[in-house]
Amino acid sequence: MCEFDVDTKTETGKIVRYNIKRDLEQTILDDDTGHYMFCCPHYLTENTNRDVVVSDNHAVVVANYRGKHRFSYKGPSSESGIEPRGICTDVLSRILVCDLITHSIQIIDKDGQFLSCLEHPKIYRPYCLCYDLNTHLLWVGSLHSNKVVVYRYITRQLDLKDSTKTCYKDYYFEVPAFPRESEIGFTGSSEEDEWEADLDHWKREEERLKKKKPLNKKEKTQHEYNTFKKTKKKMNKGRLKYIDNMDD
Repeated sequence: MCEFDVDTKTETGKIVRYNIKRDLEQTILDDDTGHYMFCCPHYLTENTNRDVVVSDNHAVVVANYRGKHRFSYKGPSSESGIEPRGICTDVLSRILVCDLITHSIQIIDKDGQFLSCLEHPKIYRPYCLCYDLNTHLLWVGSLHSNKVVVYRYITRQLDLKDSTKTCYKDYYFEVPAFPRESEIGFTGSSEEDEWEADLDHWKREEERLKKKKPLNKKEKTQHEYNTFKKTKKKMNKGRLKYIDNMDD
């Protein structure tokens, strides 16, 4: 929740928690010094250790479950800064946040230490993301784009024992046919048979579409004529149905 003070022309934010009965249970507003903890919160999530993780203006602000301020992450260095948007956590309690400045996904640990970042040429102004606990896939959506990039940066269950290890492969694949009005990019490596089967299927489909010959002039004319006949037939059916309804 964000509030704007007309007199001082300043923004302040607070996090409120409601129970299932819509009763107010908690309000997270200021830190131990009495200063406001948030300026303009955009997105928030709850970590596996019950920390409340918020993407605020130029900072990722984290408070514990009691509402006490733990730390504020303002980028890997004081000079670089950060403009956070979408935010989530993984099974290792690591925090993953979209950064509009570096056009990447920054990864920090549960105590606010920078670990690494995920970058790809197809990602520009990442705005939202989601982590799948079952498949360990990270889905990333960019601003003003119809592409979804999928990372697999935890490849084995053994990686879960090492919270500093980040395993992902620079691999990008675009699905040309499904869904029809969007493109989905896959970045990462997988051990699941179903995942590999899906990728193989779309690779074969992409090759088939590339080998498909375009229609020549005669075939194109015939195709357009057949399409016109079908459209006209549908229009006539609709007109006759309309006239029958008028007669009734």
